[in-house]
Amino acid sequence: MKRTVISLVVIGFIVTAVSANDYLNIDLNYRWKYDTVEIDSLGSPVPGTNYTLISTIIGDTTIADNDYFVMQDSSNEEGYWEIDEEIFLRVSEDSLILFMNMMDLGSYQDVIMAVIPGPIGMTWEAGTFDTTIVEGDDTIDVSVEISGEILDFGNVVVPAGAFPNTYHLLQSMAIEFTVPETTITAEINRNMWMAENVGPVKFLNLPVYLPGDPEPGQLQELVEYQVTGVEQQDINTVPATFSLEAPYPNPFNPITAISYQLPALSFVNLTVHDVSGRQVAELVNGWMGAGVHEVNFEASGLASGIYIYHIEAGDFIASGKMVLMK
Repeated sequence: MKRTVISLVVIGFIVTAVSANDYLNIDLNYRWKYDTVEIDSLGSPVPGTNYTLISTIIGDTTIADNDYFVMQDSSNEEGYWEIDEEIFLRVSEDSLILFMNMMDLGSYQDVIMAVIPGPIGMTWEAGTFDTTIVEGDDTIDVSVEISGEILDFGNVVVPAGAFPNTYHLLQSMAIEFTVPETTITAEINRNMWMAENVGPVKFLNLPVYLPGDPEPGQLQELVEYQVTGVEQQDINTVPATFSLEAPYPNPFNPITAISYQLPALSFVNLTVHDVSGRQVAELVNGWMGAGVHEVNFEASGLASGIYIYHIEAGDFIASGKMVLMK
């Protein structure tokens, strides 16, 4: 059996939930703003790849009898603000737990992403996941093992300031793909720095170049944060019913915003199609918390004409028309 070893990089943002632990200290309306840039194989910033990422705790919800905070990222990577899929997280004693979409396959489970405080060198098993994917005539067995380690403890300096008593964590995901006569293994690593009373202040992932699928590195550094006693705002009032609103503006060129509302936690698929029925964009595909949500549709690469936006959320299905005029 042929065996190939591949190293990958996972880029993302993980935070924590309310706890007496000073490192796992967040609440509703807490907010972190990061400068983000791609990096090359030498660790140098790649010109023209900078953007801003803002992560906000917008609410809370209950999933399978566990209470989670709901975090939402927004970024201006393409020159406009885009709202990403919501993330669900909680704390159990000194462990940060993420309700995670494993391999983007729609299979969600709890994964232990951090255990702090603790000694340098401490490791933990975060979770396992096994599934089978069928693609045409091929059957692919997928096995995932996730682990964590405390690499260091000390002072970290980022644009937002100097943070003493900061933990440097390594999150690793070992993946094995098995197809007939071939096994491919991948190791995905994320470096994260967690500061006392603040949360995540830095992320660093080096690039990996795979045949036909290069993965750029990424550096994220905290520039601004709001993590102390702010007055709770009504930022995510729970609607009574499902609905899909008309895009604004409509007609548009090249960006419009599509809003929808959910009365409960739902798996949402929001897509855009041309008049022939061909899908041209997938705007949302994942669990979203109860509330009012908005996502941008950017159509600079599409021709003028009529496009159909379509949502499925639980038993709710709705569509509408929008016009791109260039």
